[in-house]
Amino acid sequence: MKMKTAKLAIALVLALVLMTASASCQSSDSTGLSTISLEEALSNGRITLADFGSDSCIPCKMMEPILAGLITELEGKVNVVFIDVYDYIDLVEQHDIMYIPTQIIFDSSGQEIQRHMGVWSREDILTELELAGGY
Repeated sequence: MKMKTAKLAIALVLALVLMTASASCQSSDSTGLSTISLEEALSNGRITLADFGSDSCIPCKMMEPILAGLITELEGKVNVVFIDVYDYIDLVEQHDIMYIPTQIIFDSSGQEIQRHMGVWSREDILTELELAGGY
């Protein structure tokens, strides 16, 4: 019985450590899109495109190749960040996300300037980023 309790305690501690480690990183394990946290993106002086979604939502999956292309195309000019809504509930609440996918464009000072819900075409995103002065 003591051995079973000890194994359970170790499993719980390990789970807490893993949860804490993943909460400090904004990168999505399933998509591999983000390499920067939203907090870091909003404070580095660049325009930021944040996509709130999930790897289990079909429209969100449709956004994945668009975002991946934008990350490459706009590297060094615009931050592109994917936030998994199930992993970052606090950010979902903070930014009043009611539908996924939701994309938010933040200006260089971190203020929201544009919000879109649903699949957003690459061309329309680039138009909005250009209007925001992102590139």
